[in-house]
Amino acid sequence: MLVKGFVRVIEAILLSLVLISFFLPNILSELPKHKAEDWDEVSGYLICSDLLSSLDVNNSFDYLLTPNKVNPHLNYQKSLETLNNITKSVFPAIVDFEYEIKNVPNYSISVGVDSSCALPDEIFEPNYPPVRIYKNLHAIPTLFSNNYSTYIICGNVDLSMYKNEITNLLNRGKGIVLIRDFSFAPDSFTREIFQIEYTAGGISSGNIIFRNLSNPNTVRIAKRFINNIIRVDAAGGNGSINLGSNSYFFNILPGPCINISGSGCPCLHESDSCALGGANITIYQISAQWFDMKISSSGINKRNYIFSDTYLATVKANKYTVLSSFDKTKSLANARILEDYALSYETEPRVFWMYNFDKTKDDLKLLLKTAIIWTSGEHFFIFNKNIPKNAKYCEHYYSGLNNNNIPFIVKLFYWGY
Repeated sequence: MLVKGFVRVIEAILLSLVLISFFLPNILSELPKHKAEDWDEVSGYLICSDLLSSLDVNNSFDYLLTPNKVNPHLNYQKSLETLNNITKSVFPAIVDFEYEIKNVPNYSISVGVDSSCALPDEIFEPNYPPVRIYKNLHAIPTLFSNNYSTYIICGNVDLSMYKNEITNLLNRGKGIVLIRDFSFAPDSFTREIFQIEYTAGGISSGNIIFRNLSNPNTVRIAKRFINNIIRVDAAGGNGSINLGSNSYFFNILPGPCINISGSGCPCLHESDSCALGGANITIYQISAQWFDMKISSSGINKRNYIFSDTYLATVKANKYTVLSSFDKTKSLANARILEDYALSYETEPRVFWMYNFDKTKDDLKLLLKTAIIWTSGEHFFIFNKNIPKNAKYCEHYYSGLNNNNIPFIVKLFYWGY
């Protein structure tokens, strides 16, 4: 249905743009005479801007970037073909084009993982978007010589030994995720890129909170957290949901629906929500062996989520801290955009450090999954064409996909006039 809806939307857009293309020469003919190439430039820009505005009004990128979860790859390919055809139809035949997307993850991302990491498989399950997350394991000495969207490192690795390789990746806009407790001061390179300020401290236990929810330094990663999904294993038709300091037993009933024991949530179908303590969960989709859910705070501010875990409190909080002890003095996670390493705005690398958390907790697994997607760069070109230096472009700001309120930018390049 989503693809059919996308086609109807595109048909409406096509009609309006054909009308513009038909009447524009008559309008321009009444204006003062200028060089033909000037009018070509005006015409191209008007067509470009109107197309992007029409795609926004009709929420067309929802169909493309968050395809139907039933056969998402097929639906994505059909929407991609439709977008290609409509763009060809509104521009002259001699014009070629390319779409650039910023602040939204690609349809698929690739992840290089340190083979010493023991991470649950559900962290790498589809997210809509991205629909595909490919992971490959490598020993640290060979990890950085491979090409991925982002890289995950675990444990006490001296990153200064790989400074040249990592710097080269960062210059190309690649992301780095570090999962590590600090029982001693790290090497200078680890300290610099992840902003780790080591201090004495011991084991603590209790609530952990999001910080800097609107801080541009961290690109509002908390907002991404509540819009992402995590897969919960239900092998045999039952299992447990682990949120904060609580665990809830569930089983999958015919329908299908999720029955959570003793929670006041007797039968949750897809798109249903329920409060579990300080958390609010929304069921995204259900299978016989698993289900996907979104997690947010059950309070007024959905992003004001409270985690809970046992942790080593040895890193001071700073402006890059996104997860901290309840007294806000110690950091449990830092997120940074490394503008100094970027060759241009398209290649601004992102890095994320997180303490070595309890891997059974579904909310903390979702936070790590969010970090992986975030560090992938959330920047890509739809058709992967070579854009000439003399290409023209227009751009448009979109409020978000499927009402997630995370703005993104689309640039439409065109050339050949």
